[in-house]
Amino acid sequence: FFRCVLENVVALLIPFGFMSLSRLWSTQRLLLRGARKAMTTSSPASSHALLLMDLQGTLSYEAVKFGRNATLEAALRESGLVTAGVSSTKDYWKAVEATWPQCSCTSLSFRDALVAWIGHRTAESEASVISSDQIQRAVSAFLSSYLATLTIHLEWRGLLKAATSGPMSTRVKVAVVTDHYIDICDPLCAELTRLGLRGVLPDKRGGAPAADGGGDVPEVLVYNSAVLGGVKASAEFWDQMKAALPAEFQSPDLVLMIDDFGFNENSDSGYSELDRVAHRRLQTTSHLHRLFPTARVEVFPFELRGPESALPSLIGSATQWSLDALAQSVECRSDAGEP
Repeated sequence: FFRCVLENVVALLIPFGFMSLSRLWSTQRLLLRGARKAMTTSSPASSHALLLMDLQGTLSYEAVKFGRNATLEAALRESGLVTAGVSSTKDYWKAVEATWPQCSCTSLSFRDALVAWIGHRTAESEASVISSDQIQRAVSAFLSSYLATLTIHLEWRGLLKAATSGPMSTRVKVAVVTDHYIDICDPLCAELTRLGLRGVLPDKRGGAPAADGGGDVPEVLVYNSAVLGGVKASAEFWDQMKAALPAEFQSPDLVLMIDDFGFNENSDSGYSELDRVAHRRLQTTSHLHRLFPTARVEVFPFELRGPESALPSLIGSATQWSLDALAQSVECRSDAGEP
């Protein structure tokens, strides 16, 4: 480009062989100034993107496996819940169904709700001799086993690294968006720390993310239905999430979502029924279009339709899909290789 400018200067010099050096320099400065102005005005405005990722069934598949009959039965037995009044997986899913509507949208922990559910159930049984302390110990042991499975699959490291560091870090915000219990907030943040990331929760309902002195550690926002006051199929979740986003990301150009919408959950829970999965996806995408009317909204349905061995390939497809869309939107590329 600047070679072209100098050639223009030389061209000016030829017909005016006696042009003074000062006039020549003035002409050159005018050319350069015009070139810089053209370059500035033609540069595209910076864009911002949101990458929203579901937790259980998407980032974490081990948590789904915990709910399978054989694993669940073993956990109920080893924790002591079998003798505490939850004698079968069928009883457990009854407890989940009874407590989920409140626990998924409030600060009531699943631990406290399950203790209360078992206490009420045993109080109705004249033959029950289990104490309140025994119930609490059994529930705590069971939840410890479950929360230990909330690990993020290592195949996701490439996408998480690429989207939170390097060229994308200032224009892409990654957020874990999950319908879950309040109990999982601390374990999830600990898991993100294990991956070299910093989980950031809203400091209060609808508030901005809490600053915790994380320094230069890349951050991932954590939005949990139990904190926001509504599940992802509701307007409450997304209204509160948007209010808690950093200002520059409240009007993004691109919103990407990777979510199984419950498809990968165990069939015993009823949560994975296809009509319910379809309803969640429809409701969620409708809310995203409503909140971000000028953004391009795209969804990757993270549905594992084959054996578990196909999971790394599915994660790879979701990763490439995300990076391609992000690179096109924010006009920057990043390496998604292993750290």
